Amino acid sequence: MRIIFLDLDGVLVTARLLRRITAERESLADALDSRAVALLNDLVARADARIVISSSWRELFNLDELTQLLGSAGLQGPILDVTPIGLPAAGAKTAVRGHEIQQWLDQHPNVSAFVILDDAADLAHLEPWLIRTDIEEGLQPHHVERALALLCGTRLAE
Repeated sequence: MRIIFLDLDGVLVTARLLRRITAERESLADALDSRAVALLNDLVARADARIVISSSWRELFNLDELTQLLGSAGLQGPILDVTPIGLPAAGAKTAVRGHEIQQWLDQHPNVSAFVILDDAADLAHLEPWLIRTDIEEGLQPHHVERALALLCGTRLAE
């Protein structure tokens, strides 16, 4: 099973769209970039992957609500689960997302490949699997190609 760990802010939700919905008081569903959603749909289909939400949005919405919200924005890929919400390590103020992802992976040994789509770098030892996006631009075609290379074991053209 191939897994895409998905952050929303900075991947499907750009800062530009967040500024607009805040100013215009639109719904959170309007913050999802339709172009980025289409790119994610393409990635899921080409890699035959499943999505696990690692975004902090999982603290605000349950899995069913996230599935409905993302589906209303056009996401077609199957959303399998959310990562556990971890406790901060001793001396830390927040949990490290990489440890939460590792906890999920430890509970699902049938994962054959995975990538992490995120605009942050709090992934600890899992950083080699990070496809880092930009909060202003979100998911881009070159991110999809890099993710496919990691998920499917193909080499990128030099």
